[in-house]
Amino acid sequence: MGENMAVFCGASGNKFLFSNENKLVTVWWPSSVRQLLGPCLATSGGDEGKQMRKMVSYFLGPDAFTRLYIKTMDLVSQQHIKNHWQGKEEVKVFPTSKSYTFELACRLFMSLEDPKQISELAALFNIFLKGIISIP
Repeated sequence: MGENMAVFCGASGNKFLFSNENKLVTVWWPSSVRQLLGPCLATSGGDEGKQMRKMVSYFLGPDAFTRLYIKTMDLVSQQHIKNHWQGKEEVKVFPTSKSYTFELACRLFMSLEDPKQISELAALFNIFLKGIISIP
């Protein structure tokens, strides 16, 4: 609020932003995000942030999915469809896909597999999300 910013959409906008980072544009996050996340990969800028994002691309780049994640994604997808879609007359897609995505992230990035633990963490994460974008 009260700060200058530019908003770009589409592939050409993304290309412009990422190819001109620290030249014509800098990474900026609202103060609520910076307060909740503290100094981390998401909120760091400059050369340090750029270097850190390069290192993370090994785990999140396109070929990382084939190398590291496809088997787990397939397993979680099959279980999720069986538990939340099959036999249902109606499926509310947004909350169902949100829980699927969270469960997948828990399994891939934290090696959590216990549904009860994932559910408890999801409840806490939803509280956290409510504070991410807030009016100061």
